[in-house]
Parts: sequence; C-alpha cells; structure tokens
Amino acid sequence: MKRISVILGVVAASIALAAVTVQGAKGGGFVRNAAGAEAYCWMDVKKANNGTEVRVGGPARVRTQRRDGDHVIVTEIGMPKADELIKDGRSVAFAGHALLVISVDGNVRVRREGRLQGLVTDRRSPEHPGDPDTVRLKFTAPTGNPWEFAGLLVRGDIAVYQRTE
Repeated sequence: MKRISVILGVVAASIALAAVTVQGAKGGGFVRNAAGAEAYCWMDVKKANNGTEVRVGGPARVRTQRRDGDHVIVTEIGMPKADELIKDGRSVAFAGHALLVISVDGNVRVRREGRLQGLVTDRRSPEHPGDPDTVRLKFTAPTGNPWEFAGLLVRGDIAVYQRTE
C-alpha cells in the first residue's frame, strides 16, 4: 500500500512538473486610427513557462497603404520572433527585432532594422460582444523617426489567452 502511494505521488509530481503555462495574443485584422487611416495587422505571439524555463516567440506583421497624389506608399513591418511578452488581464504587451520596409509604387525606398513594440487588448467578451479590440504598435530604429499606429480593430479579432498544457 505504501509503495502505491509513493508511486502515485511520483506520478502526480511528474505531471505537475510537465505542466506548461502558455500566454499570448493571436489573430488580427484591420485597425482604424482616429484619423480614419487603416492598417492590417496580424500576430501569434506567445510565452511558455514550465516553471524552470521561459520561452518567448511568435511573429507579428503590420501593413499600411496610402495614396500621395499619383503614388501608392506601402509601409510594412515584420517581426519574425517576439523576445518579450507580458500578459496583464486581457492585454498583452510584446516586442522583438523587426524590419521596416517603405515602398513607393512598388519600389523599395526605405529598409530599416529596429524594434517593434505592441500592446493589444482583447475587449470582446460574452458580456461585451460589440466592443472592438485595441491595438497600439510602435517601431523604433537607431536612425530615422519612429513609426506609430494605434486604433480600434474594425474587422477581425485578436484573442488574448492563457492556458495550461
């Protein structure tokens, strides 16, 4: 009987040690700022913690397009892997190395390495199904002006989550 209790204790401890808490934000869509401009953003950023090791990763992207006279200006920022992530309630702040590319009429004019920081808040819930999610993004680099975009997610959805695997 004692042996069975010890074995069950070891199994329970092993299961507890194997549990991984995963936090993150996943999804995207069109964000509209106060001036009416839109950006498309998408992310799948996450942090996994098993009690002894923390791993952060996942990509994020943002793209804007606007006309300036006869010219189409496209700004794209890609972050291949987040290296910071903090979840606070229904919000996730993340950051990572990123590349900003600005094209005019399909020709690359600016290509700059820097850092993308994001803050997303998942405001949709069963109690508030119509409240749009919020997105705030900022790209900074050693040279050049920072790029910022913030607004409400008018089409799409971003889910902020925490689960145990």
